[in-house]
Amino acid sequence: MTPFLLPFITGFGQTEHPHLVPPRPEILAKEEAAWQLFEDSREDTLPLEKRIALLDRCEAALGGPKPVTLIYRFFYYAMAKRFDEAFKASEFARRHGDISGGFLYDEQYKEIRKDPRWAAEVALFERLQAKNSETLNASTTGLWNAYAANRLRKLTFNGTGPEIYKALSGYSDYQKPRATGRWFVDTLGFASTTPNAGTVQIEYFVRIPKGYRPDRPTPVLMWLHGAWFYNGAPRTSSGDANHFDNPLLEESDRRGYIEIMPLPYRSVAMTAPGNSRLAPEILAQVKRVLNVDDDRVYIAGHSNGGSGGFAAAAECPTAFASFYPVNGWPLPDLHYVNMANRPIEGLTGEKEDLFLPAGVRELQGIAASAGADWTINWVPGGKHDYSSFMRPYAAPIFDHMAKVKRTALSAEKVWECDPGGPNRVDWLQVLAVDPARPRADWHTPVTARHSKRGDAGEILTDAFVQNEKSGCVRATYRDNVFDLKTSRVGKVRLWIHPEMVDMAKPVIVMANGREVFRAPVTYDQVGMMNGFIDSFDRRLVWANKVDVEIP
Repeated sequence: MTPFLLPFITGFGQTEHPHLVPPRPEILAKEEAAWQLFEDSREDTLPLEKRIALLDRCEAALGGPKPVTLIYRFFYYAMAKRFDEAFKASEFARRHGDISGGFLYDEQYKEIRKDPRWAAEVALFERLQAKNSETLNASTTGLWNAYAANRLRKLTFNGTGPEIYKALSGYSDYQKPRATGRWFVDTLGFASTTPNAGTVQIEYFVRIPKGYRPDRPTPVLMWLHGAWFYNGAPRTSSGDANHFDNPLLEESDRRGYIEIMPLPYRSVAMTAPGNSRLAPEILAQVKRVLNVDDDRVYIAGHSNGGSGGFAAAAECPTAFASFYPVNGWPLPDLHYVNMANRPIEGLTGEKEDLFLPAGVRELQGIAASAGADWTINWVPGGKHDYSSFMRPYAAPIFDHMAKVKRTALSAEKVWECDPGGPNRVDWLQVLAVDPARPRADWHTPVTARHSKRGDAGEILTDAFVQNEKSGCVRATYRDNVFDLKTSRVGKVRLWIHPEMVDMAKPVIVMANGREVFRAPVTYDQVGMMNGFIDSFDRRLVWANKVDVEIP
């Protein structure tokens, strides 16, 4: 059998997609000027009345108060002993669902604590905090309500393969949530790969939009906040993280997205090798209780969160459609070629002062040469703090999401991994890497750079060969024939989906020009059920799998 090549316009593994359209320069300039007024107001040497006046101008330029401006307004009024206005600002924040408990306990504001209204303020905050900390129960409900569990178990033993596939693909036993337009919180038991971390309980927020309906699939944004490496202990649901480090929240609500916000910390940071699977594991848990549009799940994040997005794109992209890292970069232990399988539309400030622009450009060049589908959107005047530009970029980011759906069943995939490393994208899985085998001519070494934190920001240091011990597979399929080109790989698994092949005909697998498999593939009832329970992905109910040894 002669191997074939598919005519792809883009790089290997990539699919064509639109790029993000940035906001107009004048809109960015106006936003930057508004937030500069906010920054000016934080100057401690200024008289409080001057600081309040600057804040007034900032909010006027922004079209109204924002969560962070409200809390600073409380600070300034409290320090100026304008207590009536301080409590009014706090009440306004609560009414708009924007809360932060830090001011309640700061010694700097001891004078306002003497006011008789203070005890009531604390009580109101704690009640609101408790409301936003109500559990979603995603870890204990969902599929395992009695009706759904019994119906699906019965199908496993009595239904035909096509019947089980149809039932799982059309699963819709979702209950009406207790409330919408608000946050819930839940936990995930996560086995961290960080040395000595063990299994830990990770909290995450879930915001259910007001228009959510349990009978309609809803898109999801997962937002990854920054500063993981500065948080040595779990960041709990204090009621502020979900508002004050969440620049896409307002647009997410407006568009009717479910938003998920994990709260990782140093020992479970997603940038540690293998820890990026935290994202799909949390997503699978949420899918137990909420009707998620499987092909419209997106990751965005800032700083360490942006780097975490790169990690998910390179290690576990299957559950996601596209990625939006903001002022972060991919760490050197990732295999950049894996970022060919999903589009990455990154934002980097031209004046970024942590992940320095020169390093971002160099890493993007290295990644592009490896095949990564990573586009840098340079933000004029943007620094590491996203306040001055994220609001104008929110709508373009969501516009881009609306145009990009997951391409998990596309006919071309590429995957590279080290022995024991993350080994799967969509329907392609590498079961055995053998560094002793010769490297294929097309599997070229990728010279990357380590990095370290310095006084001037994150800088690139020594060069090294990123894929020195790795194996790689390029795979295509057409007309029930899979064609594999492998390098230093001993065994491959292909996951078979009824939309990829004709289940009534034999499946043929070619590996490096040789036929290694030819046989019919039937539906695996138990395998379909187990796979669904692991991922709750109705679009990717795999009928069966084919394992092949590579000669």
